[in-house]
Amino acid sequence: MALPILCFGYFYHKWESVFHYFHNLSSSFFLFILLVIIKVYEHMQGITLLVEPIRVNNWYVFVFDALVCTLFLVSLAKQLKSVAWLEWTGRRSLVYYFFSGGIPLVVSTLLQRLDMAIRGTTTVFSSLFSSSTPLLPLSRGQSIAT
Repeated sequence: MALPILCFGYFYHKWESVFHYFHNLSSSFFLFILLVIIKVYEHMQGITLLVEPIRVNNWYVFVFDALVCTLFLVSLAKQLKSVAWLEWTGRRSLVYYFFSGGIPLVVSTLLQRLDMAIRGTTTVFSSLFSSSTPLLPLSRGQSIAT
């Protein structure tokens, strides 16, 4: 499911200079209206676009919907001013994802194989990580805005 969105991102970055002409208020408004029309059409036709579990009954509408929604959100994001804490988090989001999902999964699997399973291990590790994450840059003398 992520592959089409990954491809959209690749093509967007490849031709970003072309898409740059569409980052204005009128294009964003047009994409928003088009997105509303698509959503009304989906509702009126009873089209299902559930991703988990996968129950997409009209793939053409699904891809078009994802494309228009992606273009609208990128166009909107390009017009907004940057937010330092959000950019800081975004630059490190893959690391956060790994620490909050990957490490607890590995540790809980390892503990289960050693017959030392603890109920809620993933929840405990995720809670500890998410509560200590904002302190990481401060412990190294950095500000969050860097």
